[in-house]
Formats: sequence, structure tokens, C-alpha cells
Amino acid sequence: MNAMPDTNITPQPNSYFRFVVTWHKGSKKHQLGIMRSAGRLRDTHQTTYDDEQALRAVARWFHRNLAAPARLNKVAAIFWFKPHVAGETEMWANLTEMVRLLQKYHYNVEIVSTTRPGKIVYDDDFQVAAIPFNDTFEIGTAAPVEPRT
Repeated sequence: MNAMPDTNITPQPNSYFRFVVTWHKGSKKHQLGIMRSAGRLRDTHQTTYDDEQALRAVARWFHRNLAAPARLNKVAAIFWFKPHVAGETEMWANLTEMVRLLQKYHYNVEIVSTTRPGKIVYDDDFQVAAIPFNDTFEIGTAAPVEPRT
């Protein structure tokens, strides 16, 4: 396994994980993954030119290197990274760059880990998409991702 980039983000060992941003709408809250959250940040047009370019570069990297199956658009599946991704230096570096950019604009990013992501409806080398079980989030852990110092 490759050495991990210098970061204080640590997924639970042997667990699927995802990065999320919690959004509040009235009294309700929901979580979006960092890919969609990064898209929202980019759409605000409140980033610097350099940060917008960095967001676009990371998004392009993921578009080229991580499958996004279209057939799952209408399924209530949630994507989870596989445990070994934390050791995939290039993918991990791009994930942590996206987290850094979101945090720079005050998006509170958490890492959520679970050993039971749900009924798996898609599986590739780096991720699964799963329809959550009732207890998927109860048995998982969530931890804030502390900004780099």
C-alpha cells in the first residue's frame, strides 16, 4: 500500500467511507456527498478564480478515474469508497484536495464510515453504491474533518 498524503483525515479501518456536507433547509437536514457539494460551491460563483480552476481540475480527475453509472440516477443508492481507497495515493490526494477547498469556504465536511453500507447495487474497484439498510448510519461513525493546519 502506498503512503498516504499528509492529512489528518482518517477513515475507520476496514470500513466503507464517504465524505459528506450536511445541508439545512428549515428544520430538516440532509447530507450530500462531497462531489455534489463541490458542484454547489462552484455554482455559487463565490470562489476565487484559482479555487474554481482547482475545483474543476479535481472534478475532471474524478470524471476520468471514477465511474459514475448513469443507470443509478433514479435509485436511492449512496456511494461509498472502499476501505483501500485511503491508501490509493492519487485518489486520496484528490479527495483531500476537494475537502480542503470545501473547508476553505466554510463547508463543514464529515467523514462517515460503516461496515454495512446497505444492499449493494453497483460495485467497482474503488466504490460501491448501496441502498442503505435501516441501521446503516446507526452502526456507522461520523467524525468532523478537521481543517489542515
